[in-house]
Amino acid sequence: MNEPIRLAMVARVQPEQFEQFVAVEDQLLALFVDHGLVLEHRLRASTDHAEIQIISAPDRESLDNYLRDPRRRALMPIFDAIDVDQQIWQVEVVALAE
Repeated sequence: MNEPIRLAMVARVQPEQFEQFVAVEDQLLALFVDHGLVLEHRLRASTDHAEIQIISAPDRESLDNYLRDPRRRALMPIFDAIDVDQQIWQVEVVALAE
């Protein structure tokens, strides 16, 4: 059965590369719509060069299609040249604020 997927991504970037990171990330995120992915939240730490994203996909196939997208693959050498400490977890909502 195809289940929705939610991911949390945290990226810490060297200050001198943060603008380059944001520019590449903007291009990568623009591909989401073609695969049914949704950027639920894009947050930045106010005192550090870090970004947090909450991303949802309707199913694993949609996520895999995004990961295989040739446009994404073309951007990866640029992304990989940036010194990014990135962690990605599959997460689920356990509570919402009332």
